[in-house]
Amino acid sequence: MNKELIIHIGTHKTASTSIQKYLIDNATALLADNIDYLPQLTTWSAHHSLGWVFGDRDDAIKEYCANYSNKDIIQVFANAVNKSKADKIVISSETLFRVKNCKKLERFKELLNKEITVKVIVYLRKQSKFLKSWYSELTTATYAKRSASFYSYFKNPQYELDYLEQLNIWANVFGKSSIQPYDFNDTSVSSNITKHFFLQTLPHYKGEIINHNKRSSLPLELIEVIRLMNKHQIPGEDRLQIINLLQKYASNEKSTIHFGDLLSKIDTKYNTANIELAKEYGIKFK
Repeated sequence: MNKELIIHIGTHKTASTSIQKYLIDNATALLADNIDYLPQLTTWSAHHSLGWVFGDRDDAIKEYCANYSNKDIIQVFANAVNKSKADKIVISSETLFRVKNCKKLERFKELLNKEITVKVIVYLRKQSKFLKSWYSELTTATYAKRSASFYSYFKNPQYELDYLEQLNIWANVFGKSSIQPYDFNDTSVSSNITKHFFLQTLPHYKGEIINHNKRSSLPLELIEVIRLMNKHQIPGEDRLQIINLLQKYASNEKSTIHFGDLLSKIDTKYNTANIELAKEYGIKFK
């Protein structure tokens, strides 16, 4: 049987961490079932270093991947895939979606053994829904602590929101037929993202598939409180304690802030690209 490489490329805010947490926690059992997650190459349970290479994120590699200093990360991953004795190899990171250097992606393909087939899995959210969730992440997360307002963020979100353009980068390297996109906001997908991932990619796996708890969301009013803490540089321990209290007592409260016109503008901006996305890859957002 030929090897199959399954590359899960995110995107951000589509429960990628839940999939990765299951894969890393069950890496030994998966390997016994002929599925290799390459745990030796993970950072924070995922293969972010490869995504950072493709995205020209030398800063992230330097800060978080000191063990890769002076190493050819693309070669390291290609060698690991080629040498794996498993029939199925899984690489997963939401950073992989944000490819900026096509030549590096092409080089990765060239280094893979020719008999290896590649399947690219991606979960997407409608741009307006994604941006609300991504804004919350960048504001609340310790690694980011963004202080930009919701309005200024929407004007310059700094994310690859033309999904068609990004998928075409992967399709140009591995072929359009290798790309399998799914709408994350389809409840049949998001209700148990880990189970959905396994059903689509590793249906023969017989292990019990548990979806890790979703992180609770906060209404925009409370995100604004956290943004102001970031702006005024509230000390880390105090900031974390306040965020924990907000998540404990106010998670999933309905927001009274509405950005209907702003969100509509985002959807209008990407409407043409999304129509083409549906034509090319068969995904239509709900």
